[in-house]
Amino acid sequence: MNGRALVLFAAVFTMCLSAGTVSVATAQEIVQTTCPVMVGNKIDPNIFTEYEGKKVYFCCMKCKAAFEASPEKYLGLLPQFASTEAGSAERSGFNPGQYIEAFGLATLSLLIVTFLCGFFMKKNPKLLHPWHKRLAYVTIIVALCHATLVMLAHNL
Repeated sequence: MNGRALVLFAAVFTMCLSAGTVSVATAQEIVQTTCPVMVGNKIDPNIFTEYEGKKVYFCCMKCKAAFEASPEKYLGLLPQFASTEAGSAERSGFNPGQYIEAFGLATLSLLIVTFLCGFFMKKNPKLLHPWHKRLAYVTIIVALCHATLVMLAHNL
């Protein structure tokens, strides 16, 4: 019974960690707090560029380069340019960057749970062995989704 409770606790813990972690910049915000390229990532105040006389901040240099290559693609995600017509049309499109943080946390959580399941397998191998394999497969799938989203966000 303890093994089942451990697996159930780990699954609930993983879902709680990955739920609701994405914060998207809205038009009501005055200060930009998230990267327009990889939405949900916090900005680095030292990485920015000026566009139409306003500073635009990013989480990394790759995002800055992506913005400079085609800034109109990201204007709708910036509070500085929320009043522009082109920006509001872009806001409805798919932006893979907004899911990266959630998938990263889910991958990390699943790695920890898979490790713990393997660590405690000696105590209850009949229960934990099948769960360990399943968790490993799910972890690999979530990690691949995370990597795909990162590559899509950086246009690689």
